Amino acid sequence: MTHSDVSTTRTGGWRNSPGVGRPAVDERAHPLVTVLTVVRNGAATLEACLRSVMAQTWPNVEHVIVDGGSTDGTLALLERFDRDIACWISEPDAGIYDALNKGLRLARGTSYVVLGCDDRLLPGGVEALARHADDVDVVFGRVRFESPRHGEMLIRNHSAGTLIKLDAHRRLGWYDASYRIAADTKFLMAARRAGVTREIDDVVGVFTVGGASGDYRTNVREHARAMRESGAWSAWRSLLWRAPRLALAALRG
Repeated sequence: MTHSDVSTTRTGGWRNSPGVGRPAVDERAHPLVTVLTVVRNGAATLEACLRSVMAQTWPNVEHVIVDGGSTDGTLALLERFDRDIACWISEPDAGIYDALNKGLRLARGTSYVVLGCDDRLLPGGVEALARHADDVDVVFGRVRFESPRHGEMLIRNHSAGTLIKLDAHRRLGWYDASYRIAADTKFLMAARRAGVTREIDDVVGVFTVGGASGDYRTNVREHARAMRESGAWSAWRSLLWRAPRLALAALRG
């Protein structure tokens, strides 16, 4: 592990360890896929996330982790699994999408999957997504949604079930850091409108309730804004969708 400015930034991972590498893989048959995790104080769930990436059947996967300066046991976990993580960095950031954009600059894969620290990939998840990505920029799989209130259901359009070509950002833009939770929606809707996406039925991950997306009112406001700014909805449709949901939330307290 190396340290640059110990007071604010810590880095690690096998890329930073002399003499540590990975077996050679045929990049044409199995292009490198980066799994990108953004975390802050996620010690309670991070180990399961890490182990789910380590269990992938796709033979060419790297895990890049961007930590926002955790104060719990997250850094101890990163150090414990240092040789299983390609690259990790811990320092203050300006929010989720600032951290994601930072992680994309560290990614070496031709494509990537965003995996929350409280989410997991199923063992064949990356493989199912990667095998359908030859001629598109974005592949949407399905994830199992585990909710204490509603039980289990299958959903689509969640980050843990989506593979994105890195080159797509050079054409469609990077994540808009002015958003708190919906910049990925804005980007993915732009990709849909560009006709560069594919949906598959494979269940590739598990998503649990929590994190920033658990804030319902913020979720509603930002989803409506993202749909409008991506060009998917008109301003009028965005208002019609947003207003009743916020009113109902206000009535429920």
